[in-house]
Amino acid sequence: MKVGILTFHNAHNYGAVLQAYALRTKLRKMGHDAHIINYCNKKIQNRYSDKIKLEVSKRDVVFPTHWIKIIGKKLQNDYAQDTWKKQCDSFNKFINEILLENHTNKIKSDDLGKIEMDAFICGSDQVWASWITGGLDPIYFLDFNTNAKKISYAASMPSNKIPLNEQSYFKKCINLLDFVSVREEQVSTTLNNLCNRSIKTVVDPTLLLDANDYSNLLSASCEKEGYVFAYFVHEDNILMECAQKIASQLGKELIELHYYLQKNLKGHNQRADFGPSEFLTYIKNADFVLTNSFHGTVFSVLYGKNFYSIYNNDSRKDNLLNNLKLKSRHIYSIDSIELNQEIDYGSVYELLRWYRKNSIDFLDKALS
Repeated sequence: MKVGILTFHNAHNYGAVLQAYALRTKLRKMGHDAHIINYCNKKIQNRYSDKIKLEVSKRDVVFPTHWIKIIGKKLQNDYAQDTWKKQCDSFNKFINEILLENHTNKIKSDDLGKIEMDAFICGSDQVWASWITGGLDPIYFLDFNTNAKKISYAASMPSNKIPLNEQSYFKKCINLLDFVSVREEQVSTTLNNLCNRSIKTVVDPTLLLDANDYSNLLSASCEKEGYVFAYFVHEDNILMECAQKIASQLGKELIELHYYLQKNLKGHNQRADFGPSEFLTYIKNADFVLTNSFHGTVFSVLYGKNFYSIYNNDSRKDNLLNNLKLKSRHIYSIDSIELNQEIDYGSVYELLRWYRKNSIDFLDKALS
């Protein structure tokens, strides 16, 4: 079948672009003619630029006592700008060449119904989160006229609670989809109750593939090995403390990946210029990985790493670690570190195969 994928393919986020790559790759391995459609939500499009924006509130401008805060932000942005530009260029290259295969003309919402497809798939990622898309975006609900099948795969939103003013639209659109699946069990329960239909829970697209399926994305220029790798999807003191302690105990170099280069961490072995290829390669070659990221956790598992996922409450990470019997890899503090614990990846991958099979069966049925 000819399948069009609508997702956050243009977000400069490692998980966003790699889940888009994974879903398209898996569909092609299943024999479908799958393509990522270059529809770009305006709010997401405007979020990424090669120049870091100075975000200042009116309150900060009005009160002179807040001006030092503005100066601090400006100095931080100036410090991070060079690496940010490199990161931005790396993402744009990956999106244009790998995901869009150099077909970079943008598709307008009015043109989607004219595209000849046998099926459209919306998802994965938080495509049903109004705060991300600047209000609910009909395109990510497949709310447009088409004769093609309408399918959601691992669609998500940041909370299992749907605001009252959005519930009627959710109910309408979900009931117009031919096949519905979401990424989190809590979201499935919420939509089951709202829409009175069976909502399947499936794996994030990145888990549909094995580590070998990402081999062609790895960076040939990254030859470094034998280090502890800490990936900060957001800054966190506990993650930093744990990473430093483990690197010290193992006698290994600590390499940190941050969204922005952090001025207050001058002197640390920071990286903030990675594209998706470097992200994968540095996880693959690490001796130990620590992260507060869902996809950092996913690729630690796929590459069979010793790792810790450090967070408080997160249903995505909970679902993943619970289903793979890896709850011990979720820690809250430096006191929870146990370096003697080995991960039985034979058992983990056996569970992952079963977990993955249910998701592939869903796609097979939806696209039959």
